Amino acid sequence: MRIWGLGLIERSRPAASSTPATAPSSSSPPLPSDRSDLRTTLPSSALARSGAEGASQAVNSGLFAPGALVSVAQVAGELQARGMEFRELGRSWLGRSGWRPLSAEKLEAAHRARRPVEMRSGESAWVRVTSMQGLAGLLNASDVAPAGASQRAQGLAASAGATAASAAGALAGLAGAAIPQQWSCPFRLLQESPRVSTASFALGLAKHMSNPVEFFGEFHAEHGDHFQVNLPTGQRFLFDHRPETVREALKVTDHPRQANTWHKPEMQGHGLAFLMGMDNAFLARGSEWRKTHEVMQPTLNAASMHSDDVVAGVGRTFQRHIDRWKEQARDGEVELDLRQEMQLATLDVAFQTVLGTELPEARLRDCQKAFATVMKWLPKETANPTDFSLSRLPGNSPLREAYATLTSIADSAIEARQAGSGPDALGALLQATDPDTGKPFSRERVRNEVLMLMLAGHETTATLLSWSFAELARHPQQWRQLQGQVDGQLGGRFPGFKELKGITAADQVTQETLRLYSPAYFLVREASEDTTLGPAEATLPVKQGTQLVMSTFHMHRDPENWGPDAAEFKPERFDRSKGGDERGLMVPFGTGARVCIGQHLAKLEANLLLTRVAQEFDLGSKAGEALGVASDISVHPSDARVKLKLRSDAPHAQAPPAASGASTSGCPFLAGGGRAGGA
Repeated sequence: MRIWGLGLIERSRPAASSTPATAPSSSSPPLPSDRSDLRTTLPSSALARSGAEGASQAVNSGLFAPGALVSVAQVAGELQARGMEFRELGRSWLGRSGWRPLSAEKLEAAHRARRPVEMRSGESAWVRVTSMQGLAGLLNASDVAPAGASQRAQGLAASAGATAASAAGALAGLAGAAIPQQWSCPFRLLQESPRVSTASFALGLAKHMSNPVEFFGEFHAEHGDHFQVNLPTGQRFLFDHRPETVREALKVTDHPRQANTWHKPEMQGHGLAFLMGMDNAFLARGSEWRKTHEVMQPTLNAASMHSDDVVAGVGRTFQRHIDRWKEQARDGEVELDLRQEMQLATLDVAFQTVLGTELPEARLRDCQKAFATVMKWLPKETANPTDFSLSRLPGNSPLREAYATLTSIADSAIEARQAGSGPDALGALLQATDPDTGKPFSRERVRNEVLMLMLAGHETTATLLSWSFAELARHPQQWRQLQGQVDGQLGGRFPGFKELKGITAADQVTQETLRLYSPAYFLVREASEDTTLGPAEATLPVKQGTQLVMSTFHMHRDPENWGPDAAEFKPERFDRSKGGDERGLMVPFGTGARVCIGQHLAKLEANLLLTRVAQEFDLGSKAGEALGVASDISVHPSDARVKLKLRSDAPHAQAPPAASGASTSGCPFLAGGGRAGGA
């Protein structure tokens, strides 16, 4: 008889348990080394059938309520009661290697410690245990539980069989459509995460302090999708980038109608707080967060951003930079430092569209340089265990001056807007009142919000555009496709919102860039109470106060969700006309109540600048060249440069429509916006 689980196992009903050998059996088959070995042994039809039947039996029996937690030890114990044996490969105190019996209670610990674990039933060959989830696949009521077994045992077996179908399907790399969608696992398999020592954790952080994304890559590659770190100080960290985990934690954070099992911790904002305090819509939480979020959100939501006026206003701002690149072209060609140029362009949009203020070019460059300095120091400021900024250290005048420059520019923007508040985020803040006091928000609170809007309003979009142009230069066929669609649909016309939405090639590039290079490459939440987390086939226990660190950079590149080409730049993944739309597996702007307030403006900017550059320039090819990945507050290309060549045979590109009214600024909302050029 065969049963489905971790590979195919030939077995007969065991008459008695046999003692594991002290050395590998000569008849043992080759041990599966990875999940690919399972794909040839797990037919989707059998998984779907056993899963549906197991779920039905478990629900009908009423023995296991949906969502009940069952430990690995319980599953393994039920298997041992039916004659299954387990053994691990370990070393004796004399240093000799050998196989020794393994109890159900210690099986998961041995697996976490990466000691080889095998199992067999009766006299069958030993088979490698590669996954705790897969063990549940062996508990199928019709195959394992004897006819005379207790009701509880049969119920557990049936429930585990349902879990097995989902788990084994994932392990086998099967399409989700192979498993019926009308049933869900009756129980969740409770597991423990592998533990990383304090010393290893500290060394890893120190090694990758200047490029934190490398830390996530190294440690997840070594320890898997999830691992934990318990520090001597009592702090607990859980690193987990599974989509179910990420969405589960994010969706309840500051949710107005659900229990806030998770909240945004102070740790994530420790470094930025030295510049903008904690009382702003990016770092505050709960009622403090809602105060200003609810004031600014209507000015940045989809209804406000998706209009021809906003597209025209953003277009006028971008034209200022496109014209500068054209002026700088020598022999019709200009080379751009992508990060710097995209930061300048998106900072300009943030000031004019979000803050209703236009900065002179010199002041805009001062702002960009100051933020670049802050970003360089941010990982160190975040790791700084004191309440004193590193800018106060002797000799650290660059960081000190950067903080002063940004604060001065924020104050100037506030002063320029107080005379003419309008329906942009800063105008809304200046008109609103603090619900706790009934008075206008304090000057310090408004300044902190402006600093937050200055940073968040440009860095995410600048990073998105930097990666988009860098990847398009390395994939010239994608650039030609984008340019061809722009020419075919627009000619040289400036697009309105509906026309811009129709440039699907630009949107596909934006979505694929957000997938591969999620600007907010990691998110942190803290458990407000003891809870559990994760998918049914691998649920983790979490203690109150645990810091959950989620790498969206790695979540978006997981081959289990995106296929074997997950690390490749392929905008066609998001071609809806061909059925491609994988956005449900992405959280580039977060999700839930605290989804990024500026996501609609960011995507509009990205699609518009891609379209406008395609109208005006050809993009120099860098096909085959590698891209380096750097990180601070965001993930960005390291020293990425591209060449833009003026188009000579393209339709003449029309300028954006002029602003209506008497406005002298680029802000689409104002008829008399001011300039913030003060010192």
